[in-house]
Amino acid sequence: MVHLQGDLSVQAQTVLEHLRRANAEQLRLFRQGRRLVRRIHDPETNRHRLEPVNDPVLLSGEITQLLRFEKNGRPLESLPKTLASHLIGLEVEQWKLPQLHAIRRVPFFDSKGNLVQENGYHPSLGIWLDLAGLTLRNVPAHPTPSELSEAKQKIEELLVDFPFSNEASKANTIALLMLRSVRLMVNGPVPLILNSASMPGSGKTALAQLPGVLYDGEVPGVMPEPPRDDDELTKRIIGVLQVGQELAIFDNVNRKLESAVLAGLATSSTFSGRALYQQEPLTLPNRTQWMFTANNPVMSKEFERRFLLVRLDAGVENPQNRSFRHPNLHQWASDHRAELLWALLVLVRGWQAAGSKAGQVLEGGMRRFCEVLGGITVFLGYGPVFANREELTEQAGGDDHELHDALESWYTAFSTRTVTATELGGLWQKEGLQPAGLNGFTHVHVGRYMGTLRGVVLGPYRVNIEKSGRNTRYRLTLV
Repeated sequence: MVHLQGDLSVQAQTVLEHLRRANAEQLRLFRQGRRLVRRIHDPETNRHRLEPVNDPVLLSGEITQLLRFEKNGRPLESLPKTLASHLIGLEVEQWKLPQLHAIRRVPFFDSKGNLVQENGYHPSLGIWLDLAGLTLRNVPAHPTPSELSEAKQKIEELLVDFPFSNEASKANTIALLMLRSVRLMVNGPVPLILNSASMPGSGKTALAQLPGVLYDGEVPGVMPEPPRDDDELTKRIIGVLQVGQELAIFDNVNRKLESAVLAGLATSSTFSGRALYQQEPLTLPNRTQWMFTANNPVMSKEFERRFLLVRLDAGVENPQNRSFRHPNLHQWASDHRAELLWALLVLVRGWQAAGSKAGQVLEGGMRRFCEVLGGITVFLGYGPVFANREELTEQAGGDDHELHDALESWYTAFSTRTVTATELGGLWQKEGLQPAGLNGFTHVHVGRYMGTLRGVVLGPYRVNIEKSGRNTRYRLTLV
């Protein structure tokens, strides 16, 4: 029984002290980033899930399930509303509750490469493992050659119907299938994943959904292409992160991929923004596997080093009408889920037993990803990850071609002498040149655009900006 006395601050501290002790036994309330969440077990699915606790009435109900209260010698049916409102207004750090980043449904490797298989809460990792009846064969620390061969064959069977354009795309696919098992070992940025196809019906969406079938036990839903409005896009991303969703798919992207918000997802371990119907910004951990599907997509230059490309090319007019070994792939994968997960874990263990040789770093911004996932794919004989970066460069190269033409025109007209924004605007307008990012030809438009090109080197040209008082001039030099 918790005796409530004193002002609200004193009562709050009393409640929190008792709550920590009671919660340590039942592990119902947690911190997730900078918010309070509760763990709920759904008897219909036999699964745990997390929900935010951001309402005084909900908080009162949660605490009342753990504690009983009395005030002035009289028992209370629930936590007083004024006290619940006071508690909900406290910074989540003041609660001093255990941290819970995510609920995992499949065994995984921690940052040191240890396989975590025990159900329940792992406080040092901030992860709850909820196997929900999933039973896997023993995953040996030192797989035999026959076990490795069996495991690799199972993954090959899973992917047999996908028309990869080359081995590099297949290597990247193996990496994306393994990513969630070794995510803590990567401990750094991971790329956005782009499933690209030459024709509709090639299987890019089915492939994107496979990690969800394997790791979550269900076919994940997909989202339409990202909205153009950054505020709307931010709200959509926050909605995904709030529920701890580990796989998010933007499907059938038809417009050019260009967004600083999306680009930031590949380089930051957290994401900040406002949720729908909320004024206060949230900062949430970004552990989601972000995937995009598109037919022959076009993207801005900033995405070139942030995407891992999987390219499908069936070489026929109607790829969906091909003959398939597994016509209902997701059902087949679900039926063989335990075997496939065992295979992925065995392949990682095989790489570890062979010395955990780091993969070749072909993208410096994703160093640890290349070392871990690329190390595994090379060990398995598929080659390194990011080996098809040149294909992405081609898809992101439209901006470069436009800019190169503009610089070529500039150099032909003015050589290396300094010029004004007005002169450049007049030249480019006359010649019909408008590189991406240049929104007009006035000195204001050109000045803003040139500010984004300071120090840019493209081909033989380097862009220089020279200021003298309030005057700004521009000059090309040869490199």
